[in-house]
Amino acid sequence: MAIKDKTERKVLMEKHCENIRRFSKDKLVSMQENSNGGKKRRRRRSLAELYASSATEIAELVMQSAESYVNVEDMSKEVAIERALADYMFWYNGDPNKKRDLELIVYAEKNSEEG
Repeated sequence: MAIKDKTERKVLMEKHCENIRRFSKDKLVSMQENSNGGKKRRRRRSLAELYASSATEIAELVMQSAESYVNVEDMSKEVAIERALADYMFWYNGDPNKKRDLELIVYAEKNSEEG
């Protein structure tokens, strides 16, 4: 198929560019959905918010992080939970009661998912 004139070539190039843009946009959306399980991206919390959060709220973040580790880094659920718990545990280093509460909540959720 020979291209006859410049306008035909221009139309074909515009179609080709549009297809590339559409493919790139679809691919980006697909990658974002796969990386976070189709959920909306979480917003980052400020340090003050994290320090003021209850053990239940932090446990929720731990479980979300563990799920991300399983999906993205392809690790086992148990290892992912331990890693996520270690990531968030430092918020409660000064308060052993909150630290214990966080561990109890996370392990209770882990056991309820397994059982």
